[in-house]
Amino acid sequence: VFGRKLDDNSADFTNKLSIFSEKFTRKMEEMKPTPTQLYGAAYTDYTTKNYDLAIEGFKEYLAEYSTGMLAPNAQYWMSICYYEKGDMKSALEQLDEFMHKFLESPLMKSVMFKKAGILVETGEKELALPIYENIAKDYPGTPEASQAAEFLPKPEPAAEPEPKKVSPQAQPKQPKRQAPQK
Repeated sequence: VFGRKLDDNSADFTNKLSIFSEKFTRKMEEMKPTPTQLYGAAYTDYTTKNYDLAIEGFKEYLAEYSTGMLAPNAQYWMSICYYEKGDMKSALEQLDEFMHKFLESPLMKSVMFKKAGILVETGEKELALPIYENIAKDYPGTPEASQAAEFLPKPEPAAEPEPKKVSPQAQPKQPKRQAPQK
């Protein structure tokens, strides 16, 4: 009798635990932040200079919503967080990932400009010059193109052709002046 009552209580407890678990899971799903909330929290962490938290938030956003509307922005701001922390290698890696994933993003020119700037800052100017050239060529009339042009070598001014020198024998002879007659 005692064993049967214990089995009934155990089964009842397991059933109640299962119901609680389902309700808890549903409630957690309801509490899950929206993509915009998740991105917004990470961006707020960035603006308050909590770079490590921002990086984690942007990573979480990208893991959950890799093709979401804010995915290019999350990738870009994550690279900026690494830059602000002084981790140039990770910043460049994130910018490269952006350039690989988001080819049509309107942020591309800014990403390219930031990458070139980091390369200059880390002493790799020779790698930055082609990027600046591409920005100037592919995005004419934009602020990034104007800024990129400042880093490019200035073209040599076209040399004016030297006037032809005519040898004295080739010069036409001037008629001799005659003294006026009286």
